[in-house]
Amino acid sequence: MTTVARVRCWLAVVALGVTIAGCGYGFQGTGNALPKDIVTVAIPIFRNDSDFEGIELDFTEALIQQFVRGRQIRVVDDVTDASAVVKGLVRRVRLRAVSFSETDQALEAQMIVVIALALERTSDGKVLWSDAGISDREEFAVTADAVVTNSPEFIGRDTTFNNLDDIEVAQDEAQVAVERLSKRMSKAIYQRMLEDF
Repeated sequence: MTTVARVRCWLAVVALGVTIAGCGYGFQGTGNALPKDIVTVAIPIFRNDSDFEGIELDFTEALIQQFVRGRQIRVVDDVTDASAVVKGLVRRVRLRAVSFSETDQALEAQMIVVIALALERTSDGKVLWSDAGISDREEFAVTADAVVTNSPEFIGRDTTFNNLDDIEVAQDEAQVAVERLSKRMSKAIYQRMLEDF
């Protein structure tokens, strides 16, 4: 390729990039439509109105990690050092059986989590983004007989179910469901929070 051809190719790529940027398109997860004065955020531990003890810690930590990975806004520990604060509430955690054995013993359950979040500017208390009904669901085994040990979710885990009773299996699997939900929901929340303006 000649130098002239390379220059033309490079100019065409630049022109295409300018055109795409001018039309409002961008790469998902890289935009930041928040006001320019929002450069730091504090994420205190969520409140928990559910009966599922400790779930607020999982969701708080998952959202902090998502902000750290995203690198758009720096996370700080102290609200007084932040230009915005995320206020979170775990509103509801619902568990229900979704599959049964021939003897009507529950084999799998579904966890439904509903949370509320608000992003507030610390200087004036203005709510910049909020959603009071963010929800998602995850299914998990509640008996050792229902655990699919060759599933992608199970492979690589150090848990062995041979010596555990069904209550221990259900608790372990419920915690895994919480971890999956918190990570998945935090990723979606982060993208919406930065791009839904």
